[in-house]
Amino acid sequence: MLMDILTTYFNVIINTLIKYALHFFYGKGELERLLTDSNKHTFLMTDMAGKIILKSKVLARGGVIKTMMLPKPYNVGNLSSQIIKLKSIRQNTSSYQILKKNLKLCIKQLNGSRYAMQILNNLKSIKYDNTNTKHEEVLYKLWQNLMPNTNLPSRICEEWNLIGFQGTNPETDFRGMGYLGLYILMKFSENNNFNNTGEKARRILKNSKGPPNFPLKFYPFACAGIQITNFALDLLERRKLDRWFYEVEDSNKNSTAIGITERRVIEIFVRLYSDMFELLDVCWVLGKPVNVMDYGRIFNDFKEKAIKRFCIV
Repeated sequence: MLMDILTTYFNVIINTLIKYALHFFYGKGELERLLTDSNKHTFLMTDMAGKIILKSKVLARGGVIKTMMLPKPYNVGNLSSQIIKLKSIRQNTSSYQILKKNLKLCIKQLNGSRYAMQILNNLKSIKYDNTNTKHEEVLYKLWQNLMPNTNLPSRICEEWNLIGFQGTNPETDFRGMGYLGLYILMKFSENNNFNNTGEKARRILKNSKGPPNFPLKFYPFACAGIQITNFALDLLERRKLDRWFYEVEDSNKNSTAIGITERRVIEIFVRLYSDMFELLDVCWVLGKPVNVMDYGRIFNDFKEKAIKRFCIV
């Protein structure tokens, strides 16, 4: 324990000395060096800029970090100017225009996940309403996509268990994620213009039921999907999934329908969700469950693997 503490302390000192040495030698801070290193902006530049900005004590004290962590979009121009001011970046250098351009592009791309948070949280805040025709249509569409050859005997019935709901009325499972939990699950279950995931969803549903001779080796497909939505939303809020949404921007200003931005966010989120669900299905097999009671253990293992595979950490 003592050696671990000393090693960590030593590494902090070494990294701090290297940082100050580079600043002294180049006359630029870490962020400034990154953004003036190339006139060509890349996703990797945004990855690195995001890490530098979010760990900056100066930017934290100036309120930049707080603004960037809010679950809603920020003003790119204002935030870029604030960063330049707080980091005391000189504006009379030959590389300043390159830095300014690259910084704005980075901040703009990092804003994509904030548009996603706003859109997804809006859907989450909508409570499932069984008197809402649209909500009921989406629920029945989920059933039809997953069980195309089976008719439901009634709205309230045990058959909902066949696709992994806990009881006879699916709406009780949407309480935590609201309408978002259902909508993403339904989008995953269908084939459309941007995500042809329906076959994958039906395959995973079949796998989730376990082998015929071991009926207790199952996990609840629909409930697992709602949990994955919650898990992914949490990672997104903590800016661990920023790169997935770099290409999202506000294209929705003059739209009266669902909007280009919202469609793009849903498209990306369902693709991520689909990959996560497939990973959970693999983890279930590799986890060698005795019965459904092992689901919690295996889901925790899935989360660890998902963070390594899908996140920028």
